[in-house]
Amino acid sequence: MQVFEISFECGNKVGGIHTVISTKSKEVIKKYGEDYICIGFYDQKKAVSEVIFENVPKEWISIFEDLEEKGIKCYYGKWVKGNGARIILVDAKEFEKNNINKIKTEHWEKYKIDSLLARNDYEEPIAWAHACGILIEKIGNFPYIAHFHEWLSG
Repeated sequence: MQVFEISFECGNKVGGIHTVISTKSKEVIKKYGEDYICIGFYDQKKAVSEVIFENVPKEWISIFEDLEEKGIKCYYGKWVKGNGARIILVDAKEFEKNNINKIKTEHWEKYKIDSLLARNDYEEPIAWAHACGILIEKIGNFPYIAHFHEWLSG
């Protein structure tokens, strides 16, 4: 069974959740091995010290290419500070530009979340989280576990 750990702080230290996930990763890797996959926010400056980038696994190449056509750029590697866990960093900037109004409309219609005057501190995380959901739908082998941390990823 695959276990996805989704957080703005996987491979992107901002606060305390980075410590929580990187610390627990050792035990989760023991249990799930290569089926433990962290998904984080792509910040180019932080990524160079957090991740050793590797070739995308063959079974994901076409998925990553399809996602990139949708504006979702994925970077694959091993998370140095996460005990070598597999990690995918998601850059959803282009996806956000093309889809933020659609996402905000959906959130209003389904949940009555008023985001009409929202700014980047709201728009960037919801677009990124939405992109992560699309990624998981494509690479996940159901059934799987997906653990979303804090509001930024949910």
